[in-house]
Amino acid sequence: MNTFITNADALANFDFKPEQIFRAGNMLIGTKLINGKMHLVDTKGYGDEINEDEHNLLKFALESEQNIEVLAQPTIEQRLAFALNTSQVEQAKSEGWVLLVRGGKIVLEKDDTSGAFPTNDAARDFVRDNASRGIGLHLKVKDFLKLYSPDEHRNVFNQRAF
Repeated sequence: MNTFITNADALANFDFKPEQIFRAGNMLIGTKLINGKMHLVDTKGYGDEINEDEHNLLKFALESEQNIEVLAQPTIEQRLAFALNTSQVEQAKSEGWVLLVRGGKIVLEKDDTSGAFPTNDAARDFVRDNASRGIGLHLKVKDFLKLYSPDEHRNVFNQRAF
């Protein structure tokens, strides 16, 4: 069941946890743990550290007379909106792969517009190989899929017999 934050006192006393998603009007806001500090970010990855004394996206929502809905069970599309920031999405596209929702699940596929990979498996191999080399974006995708799309995580990161 979703809960609501309706005033500044409720916001000040709210127990923020990583990976929470909030809705204020038509805007989604998420929490991310970055370098050990909790941040509020929009779906493009922009935001600031949560600090009671400073203005942030949720305070702005309340000041705009919008209640903040804490999403107890975000949809898969809402989770995907916070998977990567804007520059990471652009990097993935420039490499020739994308994360998207297909059949109600998050999947990793080739970006059809780039032509970088002949098949989805080739794009998955590329991401898996780069994750094994410790490349940050690909490790982030590995962690994200493990949490929110375990079947795709197994599909991408478990070695397939050739």
